[in-house]
Amino acid sequence: MPSSKKGRLSGGARKEINKRRANEAANGLMDGIIFARVSKMLGANHVTALYQTEHGPKELRARIPNIFARRGATPITTRDVVAIEVGVDFDPDDAEIRPGDLFDVKAILTLRQVYKLQQDGTIPHWMSDQSETPADSEANAAFEFDYSTVKEEGDNDDKDSETVFSRKAAIDAAAGAGDDELDIDRI
Repeated sequence: MPSSKKGRLSGGARKEINKRRANEAANGLMDGIIFARVSKMLGANHVTALYQTEHGPKELRARIPNIFARRGATPITTRDVVAIEVGVDFDPDDAEIRPGDLFDVKAILTLRQVYKLQQDGTIPHWMSDQSETPADSEANAAFEFDYSTVKEEGDNDDKDSETVFSRKAAIDAAAGAGDDELDIDRI
């Protein structure tokens, strides 16, 4: 395994370890793990993550191992789904997690793995949705929005869209011909 100075792992070795672990977790080859979505970065290589139970999502604290950290920077964001090692006897529905309980992050899953797990029914939809929390997902489940009339950034059908805003021109138009007062109607 390649390493850098002082016995530290190189960035490529870290990626390979995570890739191997994520493949094992996503394919069901790893025992004693649950899938959770990171909800909050706590600092000092600790995160808060939400996992699914039959009564809705529950929260737990997890530690990011040093194998994923590099000089204080971690590759985890609040949009990521992670595999957390909880032990073989852990039952998500009956577990009493105390505030002092701490678990370890085993792997950071890729988007492709997350969508595959969601299609298989292993994880709920709210974990794969990159823009919503579980509460937002449940609240918006009944609404379907029509974006067919919304124009994309590249669409330039209007003549007004070609007009460029100039701060100096707006100030000159509002001030008039040398007046010190601002005329709002002329803007």
